[in-house]
Order: sequence, then C-alpha cells, then structure tokens
Amino acid sequence: MRLDVDLLKLNVDLLRLDVDLLRLDVDLLRLNVDLLRLNIDLLRLNFDLLRLNFDLLRLNFDLLRLNFDLLKLDVDLLRLDIDLLRLKNALAIRNRGYTDKTHLRRFQEFLDTKREKGITLLCPYK
Repeated sequence: MRLDVDLLKLNVDLLRLDVDLLRLDVDLLRLNVDLLRLNIDLLRLNFDLLRLNFDLLRLNFDLLRLNFDLLKLDVDLLRLDIDLLRLKNALAIRNRGYTDKTHLRRFQEFLDTKREKGITLLCPYK
C-alpha cells in the first residue's frame, strides 16, 4: 500500500513535470513564432533596401550621364573660347597694321608656341 502511494506521488510529480514541459513547449513555440515574424520583417526591410539601392544606382547612372553631357558642353565652350581668342588676336593684328603675310605668320607662330606652353595672349601690347 505504501508502495502504491509512493508510485502515485511519483506519477503526480511526473504529470506536473509533463505539464511544465508542455508549458515550456508552448513558450518556445511562441518564441519561434515571434522569431519568424521578425525574420519576415527583416526580409521586407532587406527587399526595401534592395529597391532603394537599385533606385540609387539608377540615379547615379543618370548623374554620370549628366556629367558626361556637361563635359561635352565644357569642351564645346572651350572650343568656342579658342575661336574667340583667335578672332580677337586676328582683330588685334589687323588693328596694329600687320598686313604683311610674313609678319602675320610669325605672329601666329608666336601665339601657337605660347598656347602650347599654356599661355593665351589676346594682344602682346597690353
């Protein structure tokens, strides 16, 4: 009889332990559900960041294209500056009375050598 009572107490203790383990399983399942929700939120965030990255890459490409167009415009403006400087030099030569072709050729060679050195002269007598 005493053994039956001890066995019953042991059985009750085991049932209590079983209930505690079931509660722990429920808590772990809830934690797992929360982690899955967090994982879904992180995946959504990752997708949004990838979309943002793609938009930024597209913007970067558009800015590079704009930069290239501005560089082409800059080259065109530099060519226009060179043409204007040549015109001003021709007018300065004409105003100084250089009508002789030899003097004109020598003066143009002088301007070309200065231009090669990076020096632009509108008129040597300023």
